[in-house]
Amino acid sequence: MNKARIETWIPSAYDALTTVGIAEKGIVKKSFRSQIASFGASVTMGSLIAAIAFFSEQNSAKVDRSKLIAAIQAVLQADGVIPQSKTLYDWARDERAAGRAVPSRDAVLDAAIALKLAMNLYQLDVKEGSK
Repeated sequence: MNKARIETWIPSAYDALTTVGIAEKGIVKKSFRSQIASFGASVTMGSLIAAIAFFSEQNSAKVDRSKLIAAIQAVLQADGVIPQSKTLYDWARDERAAGRAVPSRDAVLDAAIALKLAMNLYQLDVKEGSK
């Protein structure tokens, strides 16, 4: 975890939350906070590529987890870590193939932390059935 990088990325994370539709009218569903924490745990305990693939699909989750992947990608693209022409998955796959898997994993986790912190700048909607 790079605290300075996370702090630098919070403004980009704040903007990404609105851009991808996680924050709507100044409100973020509490379920998104839970899901971003779950994403971090999935990456830490498993594989970056597997976590990206799992969170890219909606399945039966209460919220659209693919928005979290889009937000992480937006934060990393805003800082120039990921080229605009690549998806998060493609970038992570290419980084692993090039032998840079750990730095890539750390960047993704830092972006996820920046997003979780940026969510604190919005009002949290704690109602379970809310849209």
